Amino acid sequence: MLRLLLTGLLIVFLAGCQHLAGGSSPVESYRVKSWQALSTKRFADILKSASVEGQRWVNSPELFAFHFLNLSAAKNYRIDYSANRSEDNSLSTLLIIRDGFLDDSVRGDAHQFTLQKNDNGWRVSAVKRAIRCWRNDPGFYSHRLCI
Repeated sequence: MLRLLLTGLLIVFLAGCQHLAGGSSPVESYRVKSWQALSTKRFADILKSASVEGQRWVNSPELFAFHFLNLSAAKNYRIDYSANRSEDNSLSTLLIIRDGFLDDSVRGDAHQFTLQKNDNGWRVSAVKRAIRCWRNDPGFYSHRLCI
C-alpha cells in the first residue's frame, strides 16, 4: 500500500517537474551521440549504506534518481523509468536528464542506470553518462568534454 502511494506521489511530482511556463522543457527531446561507461561502485555504496540504515527507498528503483544525483544542480530535469514487467519486475532502466547547469561550458548531462533485482534487493549493474555542452555541438549529448 505504501509503495502504491509513493509511486502515485512520484508520478504527480514528476508531471509537475516537467511543466515550464512558456512551453516545453529543453530536456523533452535529447539525442545522444556517445555514452561514457561509469563505475557502479559509487552507486552501489549509496544503496548499501541506505539499506544498512533501513531506508525503504532502496526497494523502489523508481526512487533511486532522488538519491543518486543532485537534481537541484540543474534548472530542468526529466526522469524516465521503465521495467521489464508491470509486477515483480527484475530489470529496470532509469534515465535522468538534467539541463540548465550554471556552468560556462557544460549545459547538462544524461545518466542511464541499468538496475537488476536479485535475492539481496536491487543492484546497479551498469551506468553510463553523456554531457551536453553550451557551445560545441549543443544539440547532442556525448561522452566528450566541453570546451
